[in-house]
Order: sequence, then structure tokens, then C-alpha cells
Amino acid sequence: MTDARGSVVSYDYDTLNRETQRSFTPITPLAQEVLQVATAYDNNGNRSQLTDPDQSVTRYTFDKLNRVSTVTNLQGATTYTYDKSGLRRKVEYPGNAVMAYQYDNVGRTQTITHSQNSAQVSEYRYEYDAHGNRERQEEENGRGLETTTYAYDNLDRLTQVTYPDVPVGTGTTVLYRYDAAYNRTGETTLNVEATTIADKTYRYNSRNQLTAIDDNLDPAQNVSYDFDANGNQTGKTKAAVETDFVYDVRDHLRSVTTGGSTLGQFLYDYRGMRIEKDGARGIERYSYDDQSVLTQFDDTGATLAKFEYGGNRLISLNSLDNGLQFYHFDALGSPVTLTKPDGSVQARYSYDAWGHKRHQSGESWNRFAFTGHEEDRETNLIYAKARYYDPDTGRFLSQDPWEGDTTIAPSLNKYLYAYANPTVYWDPDGRRPRRDGEGFAEWAWWHFNPVGEHTSQKRQELAGNAIGTANVAKDVVVGTVDSVVTVGNALRPTDSSTRREARNQIVTGAQGAVHAVTHPLETLDGITQQMQMQRNQAQVFRDQGRFIDAGMVEAQETATGIGLVTSAASAPLILRKLGSKMGGQPSISAESSHASGADVGGGRNVGAMQTPPEMLARGDNPYGDGPVEFRAPEGASAAQIEQMKAYCDGCNQALEAGALSPTGRVSTAGSLRRQASRAAARERANAESSGQAYQGHAGHVPDTTWTGTPEPYSWLDLDPAVNMSLGGQSTRYPVGYQPTEFIFRDLPDLE
Repeated sequence: MTDARGSVVSYDYDTLNRETQRSFTPITPLAQEVLQVATAYDNNGNRSQLTDPDQSVTRYTFDKLNRVSTVTNLQGATTYTYDKSGLRRKVEYPGNAVMAYQYDNVGRTQTITHSQNSAQVSEYRYEYDAHGNRERQEEENGRGLETTTYAYDNLDRLTQVTYPDVPVGTGTTVLYRYDAAYNRTGETTLNVEATTIADKTYRYNSRNQLTAIDDNLDPAQNVSYDFDANGNQTGKTKAAVETDFVYDVRDHLRSVTTGGSTLGQFLYDYRGMRIEKDGARGIERYSYDDQSVLTQFDDTGATLAKFEYGGNRLISLNSLDNGLQFYHFDALGSPVTLTKPDGSVQARYSYDAWGHKRHQSGESWNRFAFTGHEEDRETNLIYAKARYYDPDTGRFLSQDPWEGDTTIAPSLNKYLYAYANPTVYWDPDGRRPRRDGEGFAEWAWWHFNPVGEHTSQKRQELAGNAIGTANVAKDVVVGTVDSVVTVGNALRPTDSSTRREARNQIVTGAQGAVHAVTHPLETLDGITQQMQMQRNQAQVFRDQGRFIDAGMVEAQETATGIGLVTSAASAPLILRKLGSKMGGQPSISAESSHASGADVGGGRNVGAMQTPPEMLARGDNPYGDGPVEFRAPEGASAAQIEQMKAYCDGCNQALEAGALSPTGRVSTAGSLRRQASRAAARERANAESSGQAYQGHAGHVPDTTWTGTPEPYSWLDLDPAVNMSLGGQSTRYPVGYQPTEFIFRDLPDLE
């Protein structure tokens, strides 16, 4: 392929349509140089080797659940350790640098400790409110203990941040106000004596475009903004100084000029990825591994910096001026510390809630900053791939190419960042916010396509999914899987396919996932036959991978981002069947054999696979009838246990009143789930207007899966962890199962 400037990109593929080599012949003055990135794969379709344009080789190994376990390059080996829930516990770099993670009982990050040679380098500790919003951060990163606290309104929008008073007397509190469209309408800053030191009012037009910021203390600092017909911010005027933003025909920012001086100029490839920047450091050119910067060159072709990646994010930077440096991150994936192999610290960073650097010590070539995106210091903007983000206003300069979700009101605001909640949500590619801790966040730097195009990298990921499925399934039956998400992870493809396609194909994909999980023998038969189809297998594998991936995406999101709990008695039965088919014998105990499932697609149910046979045999109902039992999550508080008891009491009242579904348990996928969510939102709004606001979730009693209707028999204020546990435990019963009683067992639920 040749672009308009004369650069040539060519690709080579294997028999499964996976990219094995990408060659890039740049424009002059590098016209005689060909840059190449080569890739090799293991038997599961995981990328096992990467050769960069400088011919440096990085090798990857994976565990039996296809999670990266080691990354080895010229600097040595980086190793990854996980807990039984699949959460990353430790990253160990060469040179004895370590990142260690601790989580709460719902998988939220509690502590991240960075150390070198067993000595602490930095540490981050987090606390959360009942809605999962971060309400406290304790940070130790070269300035002693710094504590930041946060507050939110009833729509979970950030309304107050109190920053550390370090040094004493420098602390500030910032207050935010919003309109109904989630636009920030006011920002007030107080010092430690509660004196107002800044006060701003934001104004917008009917398209949610920011038109002005009024400085209520110093009108000379008022700001005005201009936009073009495509919705791009083209002008900013502050204190009579004009800044102009110029875009190309694809709405990519090409240049920024202030007061007649050009601050930065940018070029992009056919995918929309930035391949050249002309700024304060001169011309910097980029080579990519899909979406991740591998190498930076100057305009003569000399290497300025090289980047190494693990299975989820940056490992190291090796720059001409500072040498090798290892990355350490906070809970949002923002680099906070860079360490050298000898244990010294190259640089430290601290951020405010919206992405500004509060403090920096030390200098580095590194420009990756807030949530891992590249910071352009010349323009004070953050390059978030599809768009540029302005941390001054908490907004993007251009409209979101994602159309939004009508069930998520703030997603319809085309300029909003992180739903006005930047401590919980982040934006991996400038298109759609993701919640902190979602599994997808782990791959954002490496695998996500910011412009939604179906690139060769995406095609090769799809092609490898079925091979990985078959190999991982065989690993399951020989007893190698012992996590909460045993079956879910084993049948999940090894890499993410195009998210946009998965969204568009969600119903078909969910059905494919359900079929793969509920008919494992048939699935394995089909995959075995497919693997024997040499030249024709690529398309079959591509479709299989897409279906399974789409279904698992929906299942995960339906399950609020974590695997749902199931009966310990059912998974060994399924795995024994798999073992007899594959010729292996699983060695699985009841304590280590939990699987995951969720209602997905077309009224079918993954949870049905997990139902003990004796449950299905009761009565005339082929799906069974009998009591529905709930147990408290491990570590549940007394208040949470009382909520679960109250929930069971309410369910029994609904049962007695005939308010349950006459057909038994139903799938909540699709429109029913969306309608139920809207009903809960209305209930929360009504409760607030009457002065009785919910402290937790507006919980359906019984859950929609038992009534089949969006409106419940009654409402109950439920802690988020309780609400999620109740929903998850319901999936132990098959669709069609008829409750005769709801019982709370005062025993901890299985992890």
C-alpha cells in the first residue's frame, strides 16, 4: 500500500491469515531504508516472538490459560503472576524491580507496591464508596505520604477533590458543578483556609460544545472557543492570545499554532495512527506494533527510543539520552515511577484527577502519561489515538466517533471525558470510556484499533482463536485449571477481536459462546475437524473466534466485569465429560473447580450448563423446581448479610403474591436487561426527589431473572457487592427453573 506522501507499507501472512511481517518504506530522507516488524505464534495462536525494526527480538511465553507469563528481551526476563481469579498479582522486572497488587473482595485495586531490591520505591493505596467510586488515594512517591480525597453526586460525577497539603499550606480543594448533559458548568478552587482562589463558569451551545469559560475573579483571563462544521475545536482565545487548531479531511489534528508560533505539527497513517510529530524535540517518527509505539526515530533515521511491552502494557523504555528505564503504574495505568536497572529512580510523576501532572521529579525521554496516553507538552494536550484530550477542561477537542449507547445517557455527549468520573473511567483509545479494572483495559495499549477498522492484526487474532480454544480445552481436562473462571477462560479466545464487530454481532456471538460452553463435546469435535482442514480452515476459525469472543464480551459485561459464581458440584461433571472425550482424566477438587456463566443471547443460558443433574430431575418441569438458596460473599459485613436476608424475605413475599414469572427463571439478556436498568434509574431519581436517596443500588426484589419484568415486586437499597452476588448466584439455576422458596444460608459463598 502506498499513501499520498509516498510511504509504502506491505504485509505478509501465514496460512491462517495472521500477519507475520510488516514492512514500511518511509518517505525521504529515509527512502532507501525498509523498516520491518516480524511476528511468530505458538500452537495456541498467541504471539510468541516479535522482531522490531532494529532486529531486536522479544519472546513471550504463556500459561495454560493463555495469560502471558514471561517476556524476554535483551534486558532479561519479565515475569507475571496471577491469582485464582485471573487478577495480576505481581510483575517482576529484570534487576529486581517488582510491581505487587492487592485487591478487595470484588476485584478492585486496593494496593500497588513498587519496589527495587526489596526496598519500596513507591506505593498507592485506594478506598472506595458504596458505588465503587474512588474516595481516597494514599500516595507515597518521593514526597512522603500524600492523601487525596474525592466526593461525587448521586449520578457518580466527580464533585470535589481535596489534594494533599504537601508542603504544608499548599493544599487545595476543587469543586465541580454540572448540567443535565454532564457538562462541567462550574469549577471553584479553595486553599487550605477555604478562601476562593479560582472560580470559573463554563458555557456551552446546543451541541454540547464548550463556547466560553468565564473567569469570575479575573475577567481578563476569560476564554472563548470556536468549532468547525464537523465539530472540531478550531480556535481558542485567552487574554487576547489566539490558538488555532487545523485538521485534515479525516478530522485528525494536523497543527497547533499560538500567537503566530507553531507548537506542533502531526502526520497520520491510513489507520489514523500518528506517525510523525514535529515539536519541541524536533521531528519524531514512530513505528508501531499494531497500536503500540515500538520505536521512535529522528528525521535522519537514527533511533531515539525503543519500547518493550508485556502482555498488557509497557515494560520498559530504552532511550538514547537516559538508557534503560522500567515503568511502574497506578491503578488507572498512568506511569508514576521510572526506575533504572541499578535501582535508582529516573523520574517520578503525580497526577490530578483529570490528567495534569501535579508534580514531576527527574527527567526522561518518556512522554507516556495519564492513563498511558502520550502527552504533548508543547500543546498541553494528550494524544488519545482517535482524538486529543484537554485536561484543562476535561473534554476532547473533537466529537466521539462512537455513536454512544442510548441506555447510557452521558455517552451521548460527544465531547465528554470519562462520564465526568475520571477516577473510575478512562478512555483507552479516544472513543469509548472503560471502567477501571475491566479486563479490556489490560490490552488497550497493544491491541485496540482506535478507528474501528478491521486491520490485518485483527484478522490474525480472529484466525487463531479456535486453535487456542482446542488447546486450552485439552489443558482443562488434565486438571490444569483451578480458577473461579475455569470454563469461561478456557473457552475464551486467546486475544480480543475487533470490539466494534463484536458489538455489532453480539446476539450471534452470544449464541455461539453459549453453544460452545453448553455443547463442549460437539464443539471440540467441530474444532478437531476444522484443524484438519488445511487451506480452508482460516475462514472457519475466523468465524468461530468472532462468535466466541463476542459472546464472552457480552457475558463479561452482563456479569459486571467478573465471572459469576456457580455450583462446585457441576464443573467437575462437565470437565470429566470433556476429559473422556479428549482422552485425559481431570484431577479437580470441589474447592478448585468453579466455572463462570451469565445470561447471554437469545434467551439461552450459560448457567444451564452448570446445573447439578439432581436439580434438573425434580418434578414434571424438565428444568426443575425447588428452593433457591443464597449465601453471603466471603468477608461480607453484618449489614450486607442483613440485606441478603431482607432480599430473600422480599422474594418470598413476591412468590406468595404470584409475582414471579409463570415460566420460571428467564434470561435477562437484551432489551429486558436494558429496561430493568432504566426502571432502576427511575426509581433512584424518584427516591432522591422525595428526599430518600439510595445509598447503594436500587435493587430489584426479586431480581428480573425471577419475575421476567423490568419492574420488580419491590425495591431494596442494596450494597453493590451484594447486588452483584445475588445476581451471580441466580445463574446457578437453569432458565425455566421454578422457585418454591427463597432461602438465605448463613454460610460464606464460594469464591
